[in-house]
Amino acid sequence: MMRVFAGFAALIAVSVAGSAVAGDLKRIESAAAFQAQVVGKYFGDASARMIVTADGRISGKTAKGQKIIGRWVWGNGFFCRTVKVGSTDLGNNCQIVKASAEAVTFTRDQGRGDTSGPFSFE
Repeated sequence: MMRVFAGFAALIAVSVAGSAVAGDLKRIESAAAFQAQVVGKYFGDASARMIVTADGRISGKTAKGQKIIGRWVWGNGFFCRTVKVGSTDLGNNCQIVKASAEAVTFTRDQGRGDTSGPFSFE
């Protein structure tokens, strides 16, 4: 499931329907809230583990050992990222982020695309 990171920083596209944490997820609408709830925390699932840092970097590794690298900014209520998984460039995409204390999801194309996650915080 390499698409986990295509949705976020190349996050595998996994449906949140029926997930125990999905009901607790709330949309993050500001840079300050994103910084408080997601930045600096490792998160992932069986397919990958990653982190977004305060200096705008994305880094991690897939379960198959491929590096995840990229950059992010917050703009107009969206997490906007450019990311590569291994040698595959996933390009630029702005996404809706939803989070709870336990998990985070990313929905591509400003909320009109596939949702990746939930990814559990460590």
